[in-house]
Amino acid sequence: MSSTTPESPADSKSGLRRGAYPIPLGSLTTAGFLGRTERGPVNEPISISSFPEYGRYFGGYLADGAVAHAVHDFFAHGGRRAVIVRVANRARRAALDVPTADGLLRLEARYPGRHEVLRISIDYEQVERDLASFNLVVQRVSAGGNRLVEDQEIYPLVSMRESDPRSIARVLAESRLVTLAGPIPAQRPLATPPARPGDPVRYVNLTVPGDDGDALTDYDLIGSDRDGTGLFAFGRGPRIDLLAIPLLPEIELGTTAFVAAARFCERQRALLIWDPPAAWQSADAAMLGSRRLDFAHSGVMTYFPRIRPRGARARQGGGLPACGAIAGMLAARDQRGVFGRDEDADYTLRAAFTPVLSLSALEAQRLARYGINSFVQATGGLARLVGRVTLAGRALDRRRLRAFLLNSIEDAVVDGMSDHDQGGALERAEWQIRRFLDELHRHGALRGQSPSQAYFVEARQAAANIAPGIRFGIAFSEPGRFVEFTIDLAGVRAGRVQKARGLEAEQILS
Repeated sequence: MSSTTPESPADSKSGLRRGAYPIPLGSLTTAGFLGRTERGPVNEPISISSFPEYGRYFGGYLADGAVAHAVHDFFAHGGRRAVIVRVANRARRAALDVPTADGLLRLEARYPGRHEVLRISIDYEQVERDLASFNLVVQRVSAGGNRLVEDQEIYPLVSMRESDPRSIARVLAESRLVTLAGPIPAQRPLATPPARPGDPVRYVNLTVPGDDGDALTDYDLIGSDRDGTGLFAFGRGPRIDLLAIPLLPEIELGTTAFVAAARFCERQRALLIWDPPAAWQSADAAMLGSRRLDFAHSGVMTYFPRIRPRGARARQGGGLPACGAIAGMLAARDQRGVFGRDEDADYTLRAAFTPVLSLSALEAQRLARYGINSFVQATGGLARLVGRVTLAGRALDRRRLRAFLLNSIEDAVVDGMSDHDQGGALERAEWQIRRFLDELHRHGALRGQSPSQAYFVEARQAAANIAPGIRFGIAFSEPGRFVEFTIDLAGVRAGRVQKARGLEAEQILS
């Protein structure tokens, strides 16, 4: 095979059709965070691109939760896209009973939790003569005594008539704060004007406060594949490359949830970043704990010790999970190309963070042999993550390169089959894969001095009882030693791609 970059289908003399595009070498890595949050939708994957955006959906820091800390640290260390899944155990929605002339109009908070402190006001301005209409203002206020307004929704000209385009059922269907929770009375809600001109507006406050529910269990975190809850809620959102389940030191991830998360990540070709147990109080304890775990998995990485932020968030004596900071470091590195040299990546904790314990370089080397990454002090007093190994003791960058490569090829082929131009699909896919692997080889990502030692790509034309497809091999570990994969284009057309996602076996699209 030639080492030159393959020609574009648009310019090829072989008559390839237009529509193929080079597979990008960079990667916008998506990190998934699962756990307890202050508020927000439950078991719904929400994609965000900043920590302020997280706050708009899920609130702030919790005394008994660590997701907000981890998400903050992810963006602080270079992450750009995250998906959040809130889980809860028997959490309850707050309720408001709004008086009407003939009974009560019951509203509920859209999402459960004690931090959904809501109130509403009613007035009849501009609708005095329409006895079925009113204006509605819904506010979320802080839980403290200052009643700071955190969010507000205004609904003018709301109608009690179900057939009206501005019926209360229709307008509240779009609300992020409240929802209807009972039958609609015939009469409109009573107004809540000030007692005297110039006085503050009066409000209808909560009748039943919300509740955060009980402590999370392994079963809440795992959820249901059938219902798309817990871990499996990520399957209904953008594909994630990294997964974190941030917990405070006194709340550990159970073995059942740990194994389920590792297997879920294996299916998704994602990496689980596992926070160390509270029992790991020293390097020796961490090594002993790793041996007792008896679960060496190449799709999991862990570290020691936890980190402690300086300043207002430093109250957690046992430290906070570093999964968010590590995910941000990995995502920042991916933006420069997952094929880059690992020593060029920035794995330094920001100055606002410090490890809860100091480790020596010798201790870090020993921990790496047990599949544990370490935070050690570097030049300038900052801490740097060293080791870059999976829990199985294998090189982290090679494992992540494999996932990136297969995901990129899969996405390109799926996109190429989704348009109306089915002609030339085999040639387009072959060109894309060959060009992609050639570029990766040029950047030193694949083993072998020549392309023929690093990869091969073979197209399989349609024949009797044989569907068109592509067979390719990649030298991940040593030159000429190929891990082989096949792509069945008929399988792509039949919509069976989703079932194959995450497979690390011989076929990825079949």
